[in-house]
Amino acid sequence: MTNVPDWIRAERFDIEAYPPAGAFQPGMPESIRRATSRQMLQTLLKDRFQLQIRPEEKTLSAYALSVAKGGPKLKASALTEKECLETPDACHAWSGGQGRGIHTKGMDMADLAVFLEQYSDRPIVDATGLKGLYEIDTEGWVPLIGRVGPVSDTPEGRALGDSARPTLAMVLDKLGLKLESTKAPIKTYAIEHVERPSAN
Repeated sequence: MTNVPDWIRAERFDIEAYPPAGAFQPGMPESIRRATSRQMLQTLLKDRFQLQIRPEEKTLSAYALSVAKGGPKLKASALTEKECLETPDACHAWSGGQGRGIHTKGMDMADLAVFLEQYSDRPIVDATGLKGLYEIDTEGWVPLIGRVGPVSDTPEGRALGDSARPTLAMVLDKLGLKLESTKAPIKTYAIEHVERPSAN
């Protein structure tokens, strides 16, 4: 994101928002759920903050998710894309986090890149060339980004503070994957206009 006003970085706002009735139908594919959520969030920000953004593509420092030496060690999912249409909640969906690991019954490599990017200091692009869905179940890892302040007294916080916890590189290596520093064209956004929200 570019052209970000200083007040956005300094100020915090509490936002309570609820989807309209029927926005998320039973059996809706996870990818459609995420796209719908993003669209509703964009609408909310446009309405409350008068936010106007312009998409840009820039070449930035990134990580390439690629196959490690020795090849992939991934377990093919029992689910097929055809079955995903019948049981969408199980496909392209996951749970976990850096302290809890990656847990999914059906994730492709593009999904994995999106998941890992939440815990990365750079964008992550899928450069594996691998197709299809995979079942993944890993242990958690220590943060790729250095932590600031004390670790919270929660199950994930205690896991992150465990000195014996593996690194993300170690977790990926067990899957036959790795992250490599690279430069890549990344879709970003420039703020053209934004205002502090008005009172309710």
